[in-house]
This record gives sequence, structure tokens and C-alpha cells, in this order.
Amino acid sequence: MEYIFYAANKRYKLIQAFSIAILFINMLALAYISYINAYILYGFAIAIFLLMVLFFLLKKKSKSYAISLAYAAAYVGWSRFEIYTITIPVFLLWLLYISVKDKFSFTISNSGVATNTSLSLATKNTVPWSSLNNIILKDGVLTIDYKDNKVLQTEVNEDFYINEAEFNEFCRRKLTNSQQ
Repeated sequence: MEYIFYAANKRYKLIQAFSIAILFINMLALAYISYINAYILYGFAIAIFLLMVLFFLLKKKSKSYAISLAYAAAYVGWSRFEIYTITIPVFLLWLLYISVKDKFSFTISNSGVATNTSLSLATKNTVPWSSLNNIILKDGVLTIDYKDNKVLQTEVNEDFYINEAEFNEFCRRKLTNSQQ
């Protein structure tokens, strides 16, 4: 038996809106810099590309790919003008966006509790049942109580229905078996 939970990320929508605003400002600034430096065609192309991506963002439910593409276009645009005081922050914001959109998951199975993010696929951390005091799922909140007095509590994404009573019974059995 295996249960997979994804931690709810309520700040993601705020970061997404912030990214769209930053990218829109980048589009306007790149168009203006291109105009004053007589790179009208280049600036027009970058601005139109960013504008198309931003309009795509407003229509599409899955926006993360389009936002990453827009950050890449802004990065290329600022790199072309060699304005590194803007290029580097745009790149850092891009990395920040990628790390925030990352999903943090818990896989609870016969071997224990594994935590994972898509950025750390190689470093999947598995905690055996013998290192845990308790695990409870109640009202969409997953609580993991470790024996070293650490407690992890997080809201889980409720996209998938999991029977709380069945899950809690599974965990209770595993915890009981590990202590014998």
C-alpha cells in the first residue's frame, strides 16, 4: 500500500501574479531601451514575444511553462543589451520562480515516509517507521510526529480523495509493527 500527498502551496498564485507583473515591466523596459538605442526591430521582436507569452498566460490554466519561457526571453533580451544589473536579477527571479513552483511530496508506504521534490529527485529522503511516533491525516492536514521530538504539519492538496480512517489505520498498524 502506498499513499502520496502533495503539500498545498498557497503562495504559488501570489508568486505567479508577481512574476507576470515583473515580466510585463521587463517587456515595456526592453521595448523602450530598444527604441532609444535604435534597435527597433530587435526590441519590437522581444516585446511582441513577451506580450504573446503574457497573453498566453492569461488564457492557459497551466502557466508555469509560459512564465519560464518569458523569463528566458527577458534574460536573453537584457543579455543582448549587456545590462547585467538587470540580467542577473531576472535570472535569479527565474530560479526563484522555478524553486517555488516545485511540488513537495510525501510518499507513505510499507518502508516508511519518503519526502521528495522534483528539484531533488536524486536525494529522496526516506524515514523508517521505527523513527516515527505517529502519523495522522485529519481534515486535510497531515501531521508527522518524529521520535526526535520534531513535528511536521502541512496542509495537503486535496485533488485526490483518500479515506482518512483507512489511511490512519494503515499508519497505526505500521507504527505498531515497527515498535515490536
